[in-house]
Amino acid sequence: NWLEETLDKIWFNQTGDMGTAIGSALATASKRLTNRESRSKIIILVTDGANNSGKIGPREAAKLAATLGIKIYAIAIGTDGYHQVPVPTPDGMHVGVRQEFDEETLKEVARVTNGRFYQARDANAMDSIFKEIDRLEKTKLNVRRSTLIDELFMYPLWGAVGVAGLGLLARQTILRRYP
Repeated sequence: NWLEETLDKIWFNQTGDMGTAIGSALATASKRLTNRESRSKIIILVTDGANNSGKIGPREAAKLAATLGIKIYAIAIGTDGYHQVPVPTPDGMHVGVRQEFDEETLKEVARVTNGRFYQARDANAMDSIFKEIDRLEKTKLNVRRSTLIDELFMYPLWGAVGVAGLGLLARQTILRRYP
């Protein structure tokens, strides 16, 4: 019950409508990037709507990100208009939603941080957008990898020792030869 209630609080804002907290997401991502050592710090914001929830606005969060040297690439996904989409509501019903983009705010967020604004209406557009961002943002990562190794040689070794021991025991008892 606690998990369901918590997810409902996250998913829905106070009015019962679906909420998109773009500003809060940007502020949280910016905070996580502050301690990272990197030549280039970026946030890729993929959103399907306008900011209508959260405690901080997208413009304020973008200004914060800009002061920290973080670029924001804002990608609006979907198509404008009214769509019948299955959306969970507190009473378990499914409703239609109106797709809303606040393009001006998303463009401003990208501009303030020296990033870019994109609109992806399909999977091919999204693919080309990510390829462009990949081309624009190249940073060599030093990744430390560790491999957990399970030493398995002991099993056959103990088996071989056991067979050798049985062989020695058999030579001294059953297979003993008399001259």
